[in-house]
Amino acid sequence: MTQNSHDTHVQSAVKIIESIKGASVLVVGDIMLDRFVYGDVNRISPESPVPVLSVQRENKMLGGAGNTLSNLRHLESASKIVAVVGEDQQGEEVRTMLKQWGVGDEYIFSAADRPTIVKTRFLAGHQ
Repeated sequence: MTQNSHDTHVQSAVKIIESIKGASVLVVGDIMLDRFVYGDVNRISPESPVPVLSVQRENKMLGGAGNTLSNLRHLESASKIVAVVGEDQQGEEVRTMLKQWGVGDEYIFSAADRPTIVKTRFLAGHQ
């Protein structure tokens, strides 16, 4: 690819990104709660060869379709989301996070027969 061709592609990408600013976008999909649990591993469990994590801190954010919504919000899009969560504490956390972003939860539906999707990652050091 020539430098001129590369510059043209970059300019096109910038125009597309700028056109998203202020656009109304509806996100439909599985919203989940992403949990990152950080800590240190200083020993292996005596019951099985599993590292024992001493938890230092935890971070939560929206994942799945919530990540797409986050990206659109950072591009200053006027976004809404349609999704289903469980009637549980994690579903309430999802609703709270949306409200903190200034996104209404009027299209977040609760289902008693399913839990809110939660993805948990345990991290120690760089792993």
